[in-house]
Amino acid sequence: MNRILVVDDDSSIRRSFTTLLGEQDLVVLSAGTGKKALEIVERNNISLVFLDLKLPDIEGIEVLKSIRDFDDNILIIIITGYASVESTIEAMRIGAYDYIKKPFKSDAIKVITKLALEKFKLGRQINFLHKEKAIKEDDEMIGACKEIIGIGKQIFKIAKTDTPVLIEGESGTGKELIVKLIHKTGDRGKGPLIQVNCSAIPESLMESEFFGYEKGAFTGASNKKRGLVEQSDGGILHLDEIADMQFNLQAKMLRFIEGGVFRRVGGTKDVEADIRLVASTNKDLSKEIKNKRFRLDLFYRLNALTIRLPPLRDRGEDILLLADYWIKKNNLKFATNVTSISSAAKKLLLSYSWPGNIRELKNIIERSCLLLPEEVDILLPEHIPLNQSGGNNSLLPKNDFSRFLEPYLQINEGFNYNQVIQDINLYVKKRIIDRALLLTNGNKIKAADILGLSRSALWREMNKVGKSNEK
Repeated sequence: MNRILVVDDDSSIRRSFTTLLGEQDLVVLSAGTGKKALEIVERNNISLVFLDLKLPDIEGIEVLKSIRDFDDNILIIIITGYASVESTIEAMRIGAYDYIKKPFKSDAIKVITKLALEKFKLGRQINFLHKEKAIKEDDEMIGACKEIIGIGKQIFKIAKTDTPVLIEGESGTGKELIVKLIHKTGDRGKGPLIQVNCSAIPESLMESEFFGYEKGAFTGASNKKRGLVEQSDGGILHLDEIADMQFNLQAKMLRFIEGGVFRRVGGTKDVEADIRLVASTNKDLSKEIKNKRFRLDLFYRLNALTIRLPPLRDRGEDILLLADYWIKKNNLKFATNVTSISSAAKKLLLSYSWPGNIRELKNIIERSCLLLPEEVDILLPEHIPLNQSGGNNSLLPKNDFSRFLEPYLQINEGFNYNQVIQDINLYVKKRIIDRALLLTNGNKIKAADILGLSRSALWREMNKVGKSNEK
């Protein structure tokens, strides 16, 4: 059901809207201040807002901007008792759907509400179709952090060349997706994309798998076979986990990169193949080179263009964007009906270190959606089993403690020692309590026992750090 929010400091106007629109079986919420309005928008699925431009605490224009930033699908109709053309024009420029002046006529409000809700419904349907298409294609790079935006621009440039590419990143950060995007957006999009995991091929078969073999090359070679390189002709060959490639084979791969020719196992003639090589690794190739497990000359050829994917723990709010993406994907795939993630659950997701990166997040969200009770449509902390995902139990991700402390160590004029120590103590206390509640699935009695506190002491500590008393 559509929810409508009426924001006006005049209580009689709020009551009039509530009565009038309530007759049309619409849920009407109201607020007398801008702050209250924004709180309602964040906690409810609002379709339409009637917004007064003159509010006691925040200018209506600022409230409009905040709502648009939060969800630009929400339609906003400006209501004002002032003949302020300038402010109305500014509101329309920012994105208001329409405006209406006091005093109101009941029929006018009904008509403008009906039209706005029809537009809202159409907009949501269009957005759903776009998202459904993207989810079904499963080749969209989700993220708004500066690193991911930069990588998106980098891919567009890289895709137009044939230079070898090296993609670096921890396991589960999305290296395979980057390869698909390079293939899709580049000139080789109509050619094949052959992907091979170098660590999955037995060492004894690696050369014949890559370069193929001639009939009779060895026992069992009853026919000639085209290798992965030859199968990639006209397209892209993706060598995943390139650091695990056999050292002797690395020399033959280097020869192929430099000349575009190779020989099948047992062959005596050079074979040409027009391919683009993309390699990826979760290892530090400089260490592999130092330990003489990877060739320096091959590294230089692959390192001409490099994409470095950040771990999920360093991507901030992208964690929530990706979680929302996988929720919508699961709703389509499994016919689940998860509508959102609670604020407490969002904090939990953002505080976790995600050792398995995007792959781990995908599995966690899929499991949470499938096991969510039928009567519940919002993910709460107790529905997200992070402690079962193989993650660690540390209060902070590895190597992050010094980074956490760094902002507090900026000692300059106005530095307040007691305040800084208090802030650090509160933060660490909160992390300890959050972790204990996570391990006990929100059971405060068990959490208190783990921490060596009485239940009342735990409640006092939770109140000190501002912990919400959910469940």
